[in-house]
Amino acid sequence: MKKAKTMPLEEHLKTADDLAIAAHHLTRAFMRSQKYFYKTSRLMKYMFKFLSNSLVHGPWSVVKSELDDDYHKVISDEEFAEHGHIYYHLEQRYKELENE
Repeated sequence: MKKAKTMPLEEHLKTADDLAIAAHHLTRAFMRSQKYFYKTSRLMKYMFKFLSNSLVHGPWSVVKSELDDDYHKVISDEEFAEHGHIYYHLEQRYKELENE
């Protein structure tokens, strides 16, 4: 029986950073667009639907959940105490990246 592949901790940390950056920029594009388009416009409806379905529910949350499951397979209790839930609270993670 073949052993399932897992991502090493360092790659998980980089992936969580990438997701934090992506989520930040998608949200920023939405916020900027709100200044120029009515909330009832097709564009804003699509953007809102995309963000709420992707980042909060739907595919984005499934991706984070799957990555989180794998992350928990490869870390020790001590590593978890140091890094915590890396795939959640992405805006906070982005702010920490910005301050590095």
